Amino acid sequence: MSLALSLLFYIKKSKVDRNGKTNIYLRITLNGRRTEFSVHRKIRIDWWNSRTQLAMGNSPDSQNINQHLSILRNKVYSIQQNFERENETYTAADIRDVLLSKDKTKKMLLEIFQEHYRTLFRYDR
Repeated sequence: MSLALSLLFYIKKSKVDRNGKTNIYLRITLNGRRTEFSVHRKIRIDWWNSRTQLAMGNSPDSQNINQHLSILRNKVYSIQQNFERENETYTAADIRDVLLSKDKTKKMLLEIFQEHYRTLFRYDR
């Protein structure tokens, strides 16, 4: 059962740096619950089109930003499809964590290695 997923790329005009640029953010909303984070790209506020959620113009910087946003969008939908295919329950935060490589499985693997090494060192004493 596919959940209602919505993506929004946006900027915060009130957080402009001294170079006239601001961070681009991604908000992931899933069934009314949302999470948001910076996509680690900056843009001049007058180059941002909030309607299309893309950088305006054909400059290399604009093209680079738009390509990055397109890749992120595709990754989010791919992550959702993986959750659906595995019949796993998930939240917007779960999608964000997988996207940012902060997912639980990596933590569990680290915990397994830590337990393994603790066991090895216990026997050495």
